[in-house]
Amino acid sequence: MVFDNLNKEFLCFFILATCSALLALEGGAVFAQKSVNNSSSSIPFVTEEISPDQTNSRHSNMVFLQRRKLKVLEKDLESKDVSSRMFAAAEIKRLMFVSAEAKPILVKVISKDENGSVRANATYSLGFLASVDKDASMLPFFIQTLQNDMYANTRVRAIGALGRMKLWTPPVIDVLANALDDRDTQVRASAALVLGEAGEAAQQTIPALESMKAQGGYVGEAADKALRKIRR
Repeated sequence: MVFDNLNKEFLCFFILATCSALLALEGGAVFAQKSVNNSSSSIPFVTEEISPDQTNSRHSNMVFLQRRKLKVLEKDLESKDVSSRMFAAAEIKRLMFVSAEAKPILVKVISKDENGSVRANATYSLGFLASVDKDASMLPFFIQTLQNDMYANTRVRAIGALGRMKLWTPPVIDVLANALDDRDTQVRASAALVLGEAGEAAQQTIPALESMKAQGGYVGEAADKALRKIRR
């Protein structure tokens, strides 16, 4: 009798366990099916392309934010503190969404600021923005800066700007060739290296570069690198 009761209890336990397992499997299948069904609605969220309206909205937001930043930096450029002006002049290069507004500000700084380091930073920023915009209208200003600025590092930055533009017009080649005679060795070396980037367009500068190469040292190495690139 006790044995029969145990068998009945075991049988009941087995039936209950089996039913629970079946229900769990069915529930899992239903959950899986729901997940599949729901995933179809989530896929577009991950893979859908950004619409033109969204792109325009993001661009507008960046313009708004960078325009505000530009106003702050423009004010800093008028500070009596040289460090503040140096930082602002360097920082403006990041404002590519408002480069059309930033470039005239940088031109003013390069033309009027009394500190050479501020002018050098501004020239670097202007060269960067002009190269990103492919703004050939800035070439005459960089040429003028290279010819007239009294601070050597500003002239070096102007040479770098001309190099980034990669517009090897006769006026550009001429001013770089003249810079090979600059009183500052860094300016001469920078001009030689950029002439090397000009390649065949700088053929006329080979005699001057040969003379520079003969001088040896830092400028001689720069001239040698330039000559090898021009003669490729």
